[in-house]
Amino acid sequence: MRKVLFGFAMMAVAIAMPSCGNKSAANGADSTAEAGDQPERVGTMLQLCNETYEGDSLMISADFWYPEDAGVKEAEVFGSFYARKTLVDSANNVKMEIYLQESSAYPNHKEVAAKDNPDTYKEFKIGEYDAYAYESVRSYYLTILLENISETTDRFIDIQIKQISSTSDLPGGKDYFDQERGKAIINSLRYNGVVARTVDFK
Repeated sequence: MRKVLFGFAMMAVAIAMPSCGNKSAANGADSTAEAGDQPERVGTMLQLCNETYEGDSLMISADFWYPEDAGVKEAEVFGSFYARKTLVDSANNVKMEIYLQESSAYPNHKEVAAKDNPDTYKEFKIGEYDAYAYESVRSYYLTILLENISETTDRFIDIQIKQISSTSDLPGGKDYFDQERGKAIINSLRYNGVVARTVDFK
């Protein structure tokens, strides 16, 4: 089921997509991945936002930071929009697809991931948030639960880390997640919750 969510991934022109606000550099840290120290939030902000059931004048929002000088760029791919964006690290032959969601799909996705990937499925924390992940064909699938809203609604982020070229000898998605560069990006997560809408999702 996860693979359907990310099946759109044919990369197009590597240009920045419109964001939920202005990109900026920032410092500070309050989120930590499983195996890393708390990094500073330094670099360029990647902003994600999506609609919420709470009202047409509101949206949910989350931010990540990526280094400006390390060959990591935001890229436009087929299916990109405010809630789903892609970072490309061409030097490491890796792209990271990030999707901010509010839906009822989280429990089913988690159950299927655990059932279908018993050898690599693992639960852990990303900062204060529960997360689970698994490996498949040199890709790493990571889901971060931001908050449970009701019995039928959750807010969460799906991340797929995978190779751009499958013929490369460079490490796969899990290895990139374990490296300092990959950890720093995911560790930088800042969930803003429900905020005033600043974009038109139509």
